[in-house]
Amino acid sequence: MLDITFETFRNKLQPGENEEWRIKIAGKNGDKVAAEMVATLYDASLDAFAKNNWNFNIYESYNSNFKMEFRW
Repeated sequence: MLDITFETFRNKLQPGENEEWRIKIAGKNGDKVAAEMVATLYDASLDAFAKNNWNFNIYESYNSNFKMEFRW
C-alpha cells in the first residue's frame, strides 16, 4: 500500500496564474518507493461552452469482447 500526501495543493487559481503540485509518495513504513502518477487540471469556466462529461474510473474494467464458439 502507498501513502500519498499532497504537500502543496490549491483548488482555485486566477487566470494566468502558475501552479506547481508537490506530492509525496511513500511505502507503508515511510520508505522510498518507485511510483508513477497521472494528473489533470480542469477549468470549470469551460462549462459555459460545453458541459464537462469526462468519465474517469480509477478501477480498470476487465470486460472482454472475446467471443467463444463451440462446434460439436
